[in-house]
This record gives sequence, structure tokens and C-alpha cells, in this order.
Amino acid sequence: MVRFFKRTVQSLFSISILLIILQCRNNPSRPDLAVSIQINAPDSSIHAFGSLQLQAIATLTNGSTQDITQEALWQVETGLLGMVTEDGLFRAISNKSGSEKVYCIYQNITDSLTISVTGRAVTLTIWPINPAVAAGQSKQFNAIAEYLDDTGRDAELVSDLVEWVVEPQSAGTIDATGLFIANPAAVGDVTISISFQALYAEIQFELTTQDPLDVEFVSIPAGTFIMGSNNGWSDVRPEHEVYTDAFEMSKYEITNGLYVKYMNEAFKRGDVIVENGLLIGNGGPYNATIYGLVMVREGSPDNFIYFQPSIDDIAFFHVYPEYENYPVVRLTWYGAMAFCMHYGYRLPTEAEWEKASRGGEQAEYGTNTGQINHDLANYLSSEGKDIWNGLSPVGSFAPNKYGLYDMAGNAAEIVFDFYQKDYYSISPHDNPYGPGSPFPINFTGSEIVMITRGGSALYSDMFCSSTFRFPKAVPNKEGYSYEGFRIVKDSD
Repeated sequence: MVRFFKRTVQSLFSISILLIILQCRNNPSRPDLAVSIQINAPDSSIHAFGSLQLQAIATLTNGSTQDITQEALWQVETGLLGMVTEDGLFRAISNKSGSEKVYCIYQNITDSLTISVTGRAVTLTIWPINPAVAAGQSKQFNAIAEYLDDTGRDAELVSDLVEWVVEPQSAGTIDATGLFIANPAAVGDVTISISFQALYAEIQFELTTQDPLDVEFVSIPAGTFIMGSNNGWSDVRPEHEVYTDAFEMSKYEITNGLYVKYMNEAFKRGDVIVENGLLIGNGGPYNATIYGLVMVREGSPDNFIYFQPSIDDIAFFHVYPEYENYPVVRLTWYGAMAFCMHYGYRLPTEAEWEKASRGGEQAEYGTNTGQINHDLANYLSSEGKDIWNGLSPVGSFAPNKYGLYDMAGNAAEIVFDFYQKDYYSISPHDNPYGPGSPFPINFTGSEIVMITRGGSALYSDMFCSSTFRFPKAVPNKEGYSYEGFRIVKDSD
């Protein structure tokens, strides 16, 4: 009887313990309440159709923190640009750019985070693509992304957003903005690559001690000069003082031979195409824009470049014999800029061009004496040393005081700036570059007005002065004329 009683008591005790355990499981003690919550994210920006994992952290009444990402309620403000899952994963669901606010709610406490949604890049390019870099020199590279959104295809400079890598590392260093500094002892092949969003791009070039273009440059010192003329046309007023940093300008206008070299390289890369006698950009920041007129009837006095693939496909564009040293013409601003960006140079600004033309002496014309006649320059009609009815070989006349040839007449020279009639009244004092961006690349599909300087063999003397500005729409509705260019680079 006693044993039976003990066994019964033990059984009841065991059952009681079991009931207590079950009760504890079903009725846990209440946790500390949250006093605040915070949304954490690895970034506050995301590209279209990308995803971003958010995290919610609660600070409790006992001072500890707790990850509540799974327990919290997640919501978005509009849902037009993105959505958020119950696990805190934000997905950009639209191709539009803008911002979307995400809310996290826990125990009646709310926190929010504004997420910037940017366009998704569809192409990524490094410019220049065939740079001239010598051992010990520096070169600024730029990264350009093209976006596809509901407003069309737009290109933007993203140099400070990409990851830059140079191989081999012994070739030199490259910083977060794309500035490459070559090792003084380095020669040979170099690869520079970038990654951005889900895209990758690279270029390859050779570190040498020579410029592949074999271009001669003239140094223009830093300093001020008086730009414009109070006695000229309304768009060159008022006279105003301008300062420019030191730079180097090509001694001669870019020739047919040099431009054909670029055209062949660009054509083999697929960067340009030919349609109806026009050279057209194919990709890059000037995609689908007209670079210039490159095919005309044989023997034309205005253009000496023609398209004819060779048997070995080494050369596609050619210069008619004896015209290699004539200035290339029939170009647009896009065609001049594409050449510069291909090789890592740039167009001179209006201020740089005028300063160079004046020769350090406020010369009225960019000639050897600062005046103009047919013994000093090639312009409309012919007499004296000017024996040409059209263009003449570069360097056919004496240089100006800085040692630059053909700054007056021969080919009209395209500058970097876009035209604004009253720009001189608002121009900054230091290194002006005209209205707009210092790195204009987003102009596909829109009409711009470029400026040429120095007149040409088609213009009378008054249009060949150091101050005259000739605006021209691009694409040019009046046909392609004597527009050429020269290049500049920053002084080391």
C-alpha cells in the first residue's frame, strides 16, 4: 500500500512538472519593450532593377539591441519606384530615377529611410580609348555610362563612381577619379579596367616614349590677356580680362593624314560607321551623331578623304595622294571631339584659342606680324604667297609669335565652347569654358551651336581676326564646309 502511494505521488509530481513546463512554453515572459528602432543599409542608393537588403535594429528598455528585421512590418511610401519584402529586401522595380521612402514599424515605433533610385547603365566606356602615354607621364581617364530610361538614352560621367584597376601594377598607379600616373621606368602593354553596377569595361594601350600621333606642341604660358573687342561684333563685347592656366597647343591644324589614322582605328573598333558619305559615331558619348563628311567625288578641292577597304583590311580610309598634309575639314564638333577623346587630348577653349592667336601681344590677327595679307595667310582669293584657291598645306605661311601656324585663315578651327551670344558679359575670369558642362557628353539627338575661330580660305580678312566668333549649328543644315581643328593638352 505504501509503495503504491509513493508511486502515485511520484507520478503526480512528474505530471505537475510537465504541466509547468508546458505552461512556460505557452506563456513566455514578456520581453523588454523597444524604445527606438533604426533602419540600416549598406547604401542609400540603388540602380534600377537592383536590390538592397535592409536591416532593422531595435534598442530595448534594458539598453540592449535586437535585430528585428524579420519581426518588423515593412512598407514603401509610393511603390512607384520599388517594393520591400517582409524580410526587408528592397527591390527597384521601375526604370525611372528618383527616390522612394521605406518605413519600418515595430511595437508602434516607426523609422524611415529614403532610398535614391538611379538609372541602370546599359553601356560603360573608358575615354580616351587609345591614349598617348609615355613613361613617367600622367593621363586623366574618364568613365562614361549610358543609361536607358523612359526619357531615352543618356550618357553621364561616372569617373568617381567606378572602381579603377591598372594591370600590371608595376605600370603605374590610378586613383579613384581615373588619374593614371605612369611609372618612370615602365614600358610595354597596360590594361585599365573599370566596373560599375553590373558592367565591366577595359582598354589596352602601350606605354612608350613617343606620341603615336607624332604631333608637335607649342607651350602657351599661364597668365592674363584681354579677350574680345569693344570695336567688334556684339557677341565679342565687352573686352574683358581672362586668365588661363598654362597649356600646350598643336603647332599645326590636324591634317588629313592624322584624321585618317584615327578613322581607321575607330572603324576597326566599331566606334564609327559610314552611311551615305558621312562618318557617324557608333556608341560612346556621341552615338549616332554625324562626325563629318568623308566621301566626296574624286578630285574635289574641298575634301581629300575617301572610304575603300584594302585587301588586307588594315586601312579602310585613305587620303588622296599629296593631300596628307592638308588640314582635315568638313567636320562637326562631334567629329573633332571624338578624335580628341580617342587619343586623350582636348579641344582648346575659346579663351585658350584667342590667347594663343594673339601671340602674347594682343595681336589683331594670328599671323607673324599680327596683321593680315596674302603673304601672311591663306584666305579668300589668292595673290602674293597665297597661291591656293582653296586650302593649303599646313605650315605654308610663317607662324605667329607663339610659333603656331595657320591661326588666321586656311581651315576654320572648332573650339570646345558652345555658342552663347552674350557669354562675354557673364564669363568667369579664370579658365572659362563657355556655357554648359566642362565635360559635355550628353548631346546625342539634340542640336548644339558650335563655334569656329580664325576664319578660313573661304572667308575674307575681317572674319580671320583673333576675336571673330563664327557660330554654326551642328548638324550643319547648310552643308559641311572648311571646319577643322587643332588639339591641346594641359601642361605637365
